[in-house]
Amino acid sequence: MTIALERLNGHGSPGILDPSTSGSVTQNAPTDLSDLYQIGNMKGRNTIPIAVNPVELVTTECITVTSSMRKHSRWAHSSVAAILSGGGASRSYERELSVPLNVSLATKSPSTIAPTKSGSAGVEGEHALASRWGLRGKKGKSLQDNPLMSAFTRLRIDLKDCKDIREFDTPALLHPFLQVIRSSSTSAPITSLALISITKFFSYNIINRDSPRLSMALQLLSAAVTHCRFEATDSAADEIVLLRILKLMEELFRVLIDLLDPHNRQHTDTMRVMSLRIIDVALEVAGPSIARHPSLAQLAKDDLCRHLFQLVRSENMALLNGSLRVAGTLLSTCRNVLKLQQELFLSYLVACLHPRVEIPREPGIDPNLYSGVPQAPKLVKPSPSQTSSGRSTPVPVKDRQKLGMEGGSRKPEAREAMVESIGALTRIPNFMAELFVNYDSEVDRADLCEDMVGLLSRNAFPDSATWSTTNVPPLCLDALLGYVQFIAERLDQPPNYDNLPDPARLRSQRQRKKVIIQGVAKFNENPKAGIAYLASHKIIEDPDNPHLVAKFLKGTSRISKRVLGEFISKKSNEALLDEFIGLLNFDGKRVDEALRDLLGSFRLPGEAPLITRILTVFSDKYITKVKPSGVADKDSLFVLTYAIIMLNTNLYNRNVKPQDRMSFEGFVKNLRGVNGGKDFDTDFLQSIYTSIQHNEIILPDEHENKHAFEYAWKELLMKTVETGELAVFDSNVFDAEMFQATWRPVVATLSYVFMSASDDAVFSRVVIGFDQCAKIAARYNQTEALDRIIYCLSSISTLAPDTPPNTSLNTEVQAGKKSVMVSELAVKLGRDFRAQLATVVLFRVLMGNESIVRKGWTHIIKILHNLFINSLIPQFESMKPKLDVPPIPLQPPSQIIDRDGRGNDSGLLSAFTSYLSSYAADDPPEPSDEELENTLCTVDCVSACSIPEILTNISLMPLESVVSLVNALLSDLPDTTPAVIVVKPERPPPNASRSPSSKTDADRPNYDPGMIYVLELATILTIRDQNTICELGETLTGALQNIVRDFKGFHSLVVSRVISYLLSLLCHAYCRSSQGRNYKITRFLVDIAAVTSTSGGRSYGFRSS
Repeated sequence: MTIALERLNGHGSPGILDPSTSGSVTQNAPTDLSDLYQIGNMKGRNTIPIAVNPVELVTTECITVTSSMRKHSRWAHSSVAAILSGGGASRSYERELSVPLNVSLATKSPSTIAPTKSGSAGVEGEHALASRWGLRGKKGKSLQDNPLMSAFTRLRIDLKDCKDIREFDTPALLHPFLQVIRSSSTSAPITSLALISITKFFSYNIINRDSPRLSMALQLLSAAVTHCRFEATDSAADEIVLLRILKLMEELFRVLIDLLDPHNRQHTDTMRVMSLRIIDVALEVAGPSIARHPSLAQLAKDDLCRHLFQLVRSENMALLNGSLRVAGTLLSTCRNVLKLQQELFLSYLVACLHPRVEIPREPGIDPNLYSGVPQAPKLVKPSPSQTSSGRSTPVPVKDRQKLGMEGGSRKPEAREAMVESIGALTRIPNFMAELFVNYDSEVDRADLCEDMVGLLSRNAFPDSATWSTTNVPPLCLDALLGYVQFIAERLDQPPNYDNLPDPARLRSQRQRKKVIIQGVAKFNENPKAGIAYLASHKIIEDPDNPHLVAKFLKGTSRISKRVLGEFISKKSNEALLDEFIGLLNFDGKRVDEALRDLLGSFRLPGEAPLITRILTVFSDKYITKVKPSGVADKDSLFVLTYAIIMLNTNLYNRNVKPQDRMSFEGFVKNLRGVNGGKDFDTDFLQSIYTSIQHNEIILPDEHENKHAFEYAWKELLMKTVETGELAVFDSNVFDAEMFQATWRPVVATLSYVFMSASDDAVFSRVVIGFDQCAKIAARYNQTEALDRIIYCLSSISTLAPDTPPNTSLNTEVQAGKKSVMVSELAVKLGRDFRAQLATVVLFRVLMGNESIVRKGWTHIIKILHNLFINSLIPQFESMKPKLDVPPIPLQPPSQIIDRDGRGNDSGLLSAFTSYLSSYAADDPPEPSDEELENTLCTVDCVSACSIPEILTNISLMPLESVVSLVNALLSDLPDTTPAVIVVKPERPPPNASRSPSSKTDADRPNYDPGMIYVLELATILTIRDQNTICELGETLTGALQNIVRDFKGFHSLVVSRVISYLLSLLCHAYCRSSQGRNYKITRFLVDIAAVTSTSGGRSYGFRSS
């Protein structure tokens, strides 16, 4: 404690400002390097170890200062990049993400600091991200932040790659804080925060004599402190004085905690804020040591948490911020002994922050993209069986209500502070995994991990700013992406099972938990139906055994105490009531203490006959187990128990006037002569009366006063013995289960942000987030997650519409030996930079993960189909085995334009003549330069997708994956008996004469090269080897035969190609199991040979791709 006081007192040493005079410095400000060197060594003390990670501490200090700055009107409109740019993946990861992307970022403002070892090229790295992706989309715009905010953003970016803070460049570390100190536009509180941060760096030995370029850093610090300026304020004087006299205070930890008591009116909020800052320093330095010492740990678990959790309800922002800061530091350093306290605190934050309204529909964004975001957290959401009557309240809600922490409306500034507190906790690498193991996987605990992810996902949507602040959505998105990043970074770590729960057991517990939650929800509506449901799922082995039923009801905290009391007190459940009370432990307890346990286990019914039945059984059990002296028999105990309940009601009933409350003499008078015809011992009755007088028997669901809070808090502390300590670990063994439970809201949020974002920093973060989610899903073989990612990205890419794009107006533009097909699809994609980005990310996600995809093939096939028919991808040159067939003919272009053949005649008259000539020839107008440029952007985009390499990987997939792909290919074919659909006549090649037979040609079925593309890919995959032929040969044969049977409904080229595929399949079907099918194919080909004999040699003017 002394160290903490000394350290905090050190805040006044380096240039503490006199707030009474703007821009002045006190006389003890250091003016030379020797003085600063003494500060850096903290008066010669040895290194003080700190419990928090130094890099995280520096990041937290950056956020603390910038958060205070954003609340000032001068910086209230800083861009979201100031928040998101500092929380992304490391630059090493961005370098790995080498797919080309043309993303424009705001120009980096010049800095006076030389390049650091970590390379303050974070911003340049984001600049370069564009060129590495190779797209030509429109450049986005990013708001340019104030230089003070930008400096903190750059520091946070550089810290992402820093593993050892001792190797970080010292001037770069101090630069943003020194800018704040020197700036005259900052207020005194902001300047004070910067000074406190720098003092921490020295006092925690983050900066020491071995730090890089220390001398330069000390010169900069000396210059900044001696030239410190800030706007005059009237609130810091008393606080500075208090900080200066803290060295005179050597109070104990207990005294500091007592100052936080919100019910003690002698302590002012200023004193509480002071106490919070001292406690925060103590926890930062020695939090784990406090948790290891029982006496200090008990103070932290009881008084400190009790006061903190009441202070977080304060509307005083200074008090709220201090409480949240201390609560976060307490949980980050001592959470192993604060399992239930952490659950209560986080549940309160979730209940306060989670919006209960539907996500508003946005024009141009498919609602299916974000359907996985929960509308309400699990800890407050009633089950479907409860929605009809609304009578049953989930037990976690009741627990928070008893402690006054059921959530409610908070002002926007408070919500932002709470979000920042959650963000600080989620920056602990394994924090979310610990929540998943310690809460989501335990039956009686809340699903905190899922609720936290749902909270961050929901608040990352822009509409959450309407009831909070504009900073909340990017803060939540930053925390959500950080959660994904930590999982991705642990993928390559070897699994560590030391001292950890068995993953299989936790998986079983989670399944059991789901059943119990459903069963309890049914019980709270209809007890008999609930017990029957639980028995059908083997949770209760024998529903006719009252002991087993009573054991479950007593051991499950989710049961409604009111419903339980009504159920077990029924006359038909006397055996169950007897077993239930028999499970209570009354050993060594006085009758009023035993009665407290009884009345705390269920809600006492209001009807007198039911109360009589319960107390009769209680009296019998208590007399049998305890055999109390001074009580004649069970009838005497029954009367005494009834009198105690009446006393409790009389003393605490609001309708009873104070002068009418029962006195001790009245209590004794009521019990005169009822103890087997004698009186109870006066001392015995006095102890009972005194106990009730000072400590009300709180019935479940009664939570209206301070005594109820105290009782509920003691109840929570008693549960800590049963629940044990929280498992703290650094392992990835639970990441697969955790991601499986939480990926839906994450992917939904990324999709929405992708569709709605306009800032380049946001695009960069979301792209990395998608890539990381795909890697996690592939590594843990979570096909549903990968399929969903593919669906979202394909929807954003606009390349997989339900209706194929029109190709009748495609125009080929030639220039020298190169040509490009200008099409509706190519022009549309080239104009949409967001769609280009989604396309590249989609195929990057697919690359290497082809064998994991299942339902996602449907969307990939549509994209390949549309790209092929528009001449944007080649045929299957890299796939083996190859079919002995010519290339697939494509639709001829409506016109071919030779740009080189026109020479340099590009005037207005030439363009007008070209337009009139195309109009006279009934041809579409020539593509404009903009359309040609958009097409070239699309060509670059498709080239960056590495589709040939993906097709090669597809040909090497395992059998199960090939079966999924071929089935998806065949499901994309027309119906078995297709109707002849007549569309716009195909345009003849340029300069071709229009023969009278053109009308007959127009009546033929439309030629679809995309259909041939799909069938050829299915055939190549089927004839790959013996296993694929055995598994898929019959399916493919049936699909091909259906087309030939209905040959009149298909173009002749389609029919001829299908026959070629049947012959190739016949030639490759050599395995013994398919001999019968070979015979069937042969007979079928003989039957249709005469019909199709003329289809193979005719020419229709198509061209090969």
